[in-house]
Amino acid sequence: MSWEVLHIPGHSPGSIALYNPDGKILIPGDTVYADYAIGRFDLHGASGPQLKDSLNLLAGLEVKMLLPGHNRIMEQVPDGYIRHTARQWEPYLT
Repeated sequence: MSWEVLHIPGHSPGSIALYNPDGKILIPGDTVYADYAIGRFDLHGASGPQLKDSLNLLAGLEVKMLLPGHNRIMEQVPDGYIRHTARQWEPYLT
């Protein structure tokens, strides 16, 4: 399998995601979870605006399976799920 490494700061400065374009599998660490949840952005080194940018970056990927750092695995991610999650949280990430 081939994986792309994406820098997605916001939850923490060095956060990364791993994306497998062939399988459309995303391992987003603590950036986005199931149930329209996102990682905390109120911790030392975290940044709401950076998290917003990272969510928008991930929203541009075609994701069918989401393997987050916490919460449950999503085996059938609905189209636009990450974009919808980002929009929901956007007012808090400024």
